[in-house]
Amino acid sequence: MSVAAGEADDNILYYDQGVEGRWVPYQRGAVAGTTGVFQQMTDAISRHVDIDFKTVNFPAKRAQKAMKDGLIDLEFISLEWLPGGEAGEAYVVSEPLFEVNEYIVTLQGNQHLFPNRQAYYGRTLGTIAGYYYFDDDKFQREDFLTESLLIQGLKRDRFKGAILERETAKFWASVHKADIAFATLHTEGVLRIRLQKDKAHWLALINQGIAAIKASGELADILEGHGIDPAVVVE
Repeated sequence: MSVAAGEADDNILYYDQGVEGRWVPYQRGAVAGTTGVFQQMTDAISRHVDIDFKTVNFPAKRAQKAMKDGLIDLEFISLEWLPGGEAGEAYVVSEPLFEVNEYIVTLQGNQHLFPNRQAYYGRTLGTIAGYYYFDDDKFQREDFLTESLLIQGLKRDRFKGAILERETAKFWASVHKADIAFATLHTEGVLRIRLQKDKAHWLALINQGIAAIKASGELADILEGHGIDPAVVVE
């Protein structure tokens, strides 16, 4: 049973917005208390189709369990983050929204340590508790609660590399004055909405809304408003 169960209106879908400071600028805006890409994007979709998106606020590890347990209805995900690139039998996925890439982030001068993926096998990498990593059986995770803490750990040399999405890494590196470099690519993919299968009857409408915010330019404007190149939108 999802959080939405028991609501009078069946058109309410719940997703996790994370705690303050999480996955800037996607889950949260760069300025504390401001909305990120996901909330602006779902608000835009709601203006085109009859779906009302509501948010809850969990730590990442709790949100992952809530999705597995069916306590929230959807999440934003790249299939490339998952083992085998498969959504899983319990879910359906939307049309693509925009490109999103993760890198092995290190300090300037250490790029040579990670010339390819195989270079980090068996080593410790900084990661976020509750985040999906398709190959985390090949390295040792050192989990942190937020990307902010992860960049600080990298700056303090607790580990030589961390897995981070590019825009988030740039933001927190600027905040913490960390001189970072992007070494090898960890995942290259597109962001989609992964929806609980018992809510699959809403998928066509979600895809209709995604198509509408692409065609209207709203999605590009939302990304650009957060300093993200709108060329990442998947046409």
